[in-house]
Amino acid sequence: MRISVIPEVIYRGITTNYGLTNAQGEKGVKRLKSVRLLPETPITITIADNPIRKKYDKIKNASNFELAQMIGGASSGGNIYVANKIINPELVRQQLLTKETATFKPVSGRGSSSGVLERGFITREIKKKLRELVKDAVRVGLDNDIAILLDDEEGSPPEVLGGPETQAQFEEDEDEWIKQNVSATFLVIKDSPYLNRLQFAQERVFLSVAPTNRFRGSNKFYQHQNNLANLCL
Repeated sequence: MRISVIPEVIYRGITTNYGLTNAQGEKGVKRLKSVRLLPETPITITIADNPIRKKYDKIKNASNFELAQMIGGASSGGNIYVANKIINPELVRQQLLTKETATFKPVSGRGSSSGVLERGFITREIKKKLRELVKDAVRVGLDNDIAILLDDEEGSPPEVLGGPETQAQFEEDEDEWIKQNVSATFLVIKDSPYLNRLQFAQERVFLSVAPTNRFRGSNKFYQHQNNLANLCL
């Protein structure tokens, strides 16, 4: 399934501009800044189809012959036969739907309980995709240049996001650091009657976390393998 969303992903924190010199004569001036990590334009992502919905559609649209195959029977003359018993095809269909897709019903209207289940599946899948996009953007901002994220010409020397003191610390607690420093939400573009009925609201990409002091005061840009300081010489 292809769905278009509008992301709102903003880093708020320290950046280090290696094109400036601080009071000690060292390359790299730190300042508080807000940086948009993803463009505020619609992006289309592909998510997995709900496996229960696929099964529902398969049973709902199955012919008598296909229904008979599903239960190991045969079909003839508009009926299904199993062990010499005649069974109404629609009864077979309803029994299969109850057995195989009990947790899923098609969206029948705005605010329906079935819509809540389907909306939950879709938002979970969108969040999985967007988490990876956000993490990739953060890594670019830490290791390269935030100009890349802003569609500007790459700086020389660059300006980077201010990360934890060590790369190992960031890799160990990447999710926690992102949650504390990046605001990430998205809106689903309801460009079809199906999506409109699901009543999407603004959704958070990451679950909120309780404030901690783990990264406070750790705004020194870590000495990563790209060694950006050397680029400024």
